[in-house]
Amino acid sequence: MVNTIKKSIGKTTTRVLIILIIGTCIIQGALVMCIGQYLRKQQVMTPSNTAARTHDIYRTVQLIDLSNYNTINKNLHLFQIKSLHTVVANSHDENAYIIDKPNIDDITDYIKENFNNINISIKKSNNKWVNIISTSKKPQPLIWGYPLVASALCIALLLLYLWSANRLSIPFEEFLRASKQFGVDLNAPPMALQGSREMKEAITAFNQMQSRIKRLVSDRTQMLAAISHDLRTPITRLQLRTEYILDEKQYNKSLDDLKEMETMISSILSFSRDYASTEPIELFDMNALLATMCDDFTDTGKLATYNCHDNRITINARLIPIKRALTNLIENAIKYGKSANISLIPQDESLQIKIEDAGPGIAEHQMDKVFDPFYRIDPARSPEISGSGLGMAVARDIIRAHGGDIKLHNSQPTGLTVLITLPK
Repeated sequence: MVNTIKKSIGKTTTRVLIILIIGTCIIQGALVMCIGQYLRKQQVMTPSNTAARTHDIYRTVQLIDLSNYNTINKNLHLFQIKSLHTVVANSHDENAYIIDKPNIDDITDYIKENFNNINISIKKSNNKWVNIISTSKKPQPLIWGYPLVASALCIALLLLYLWSANRLSIPFEEFLRASKQFGVDLNAPPMALQGSREMKEAITAFNQMQSRIKRLVSDRTQMLAAISHDLRTPITRLQLRTEYILDEKQYNKSLDDLKEMETMISSILSFSRDYASTEPIELFDMNALLATMCDDFTDTGKLATYNCHDNRITINARLIPIKRALTNLIENAIKYGKSANISLIPQDESLQIKIEDAGPGIAEHQMDKVFDPFYRIDPARSPEISGSGLGMAVARDIIRAHGGDIKLHNSQPTGLTVLITLPK
């Protein structure tokens, strides 16, 4: 499944990258053409090339002066000068500079004064004139069409980038959201098919994986619950048969063993119900829940105190499993530590619940082992004191199923602190 997702994302990324490159090239090419057209429209000759311009005009004027009208008229294209337009006419312009005999100094002075507005006329026979007119334009005021087109192309380029980023980010965000939700909620709905063909294939693979995991957990849980339930019948028969044991010592031992088995099976069934629970996630007040639980423990003569908050502190979770996990942890603190002091620490993205007792604590090498099913710190203890060995395992599974975690550390000078972290 992982390889399928990687290939699908890789194909989508490649496709988007190709579209992005082609689109960028097209838009930037159009933008360059637009700017080029605008600059050509705005182009003005500068005085930096006065000498070259004077030389060209002077040589052309000399050639016109030496040539007859018919030759000039037939070969007019040979008399054209860059940025100047040479024409034959029946008259000269009113403001034209009339040249009888070409003189380099006079022409130079005229060009310096009228660099961007040349208008020279040379008289030929039969009252015909050859006019050399400047075709360069003065700087034009800003034409809004070009900036608007350039702005539109830039906006199109920006939209192309946003589209590509959005097309790539949506599947990643959906995968992140779906994976987080599935880690908290085993019955989370599958992802909706969206995106490119490759992304739909990846989403389908993810949904299939989610379905297989859900079915596997459900089958194992049902099997565990069925075995535990079926064991109750032979245990009941054994309890009846112990009544025929005449040796009182053996009778009591057998009865204690059967009670221990009954307690373990009840814990397993409860554990299975928690896994198979389809209780929806809801918003409830953790502050009120802890206060109520401590009141219930106090009413039964147990020492449990809670540092209550005045404000409402809410959390999205399954109420019954969370209450069961907290009950197991508080009962352990009271049973082995004589008392339980509970405090709630709200944070930006999570809640921390601290349960402290006044007991002897736990050895460092046993901090993780106490979460193993059926593990007891002191195997010699009776079941009434040590329990079934599932309480801590059930509590951690419930906490982790909600996306949180649970840690243990010894307090100073004595006692054990249980730190629970739950996301809001």
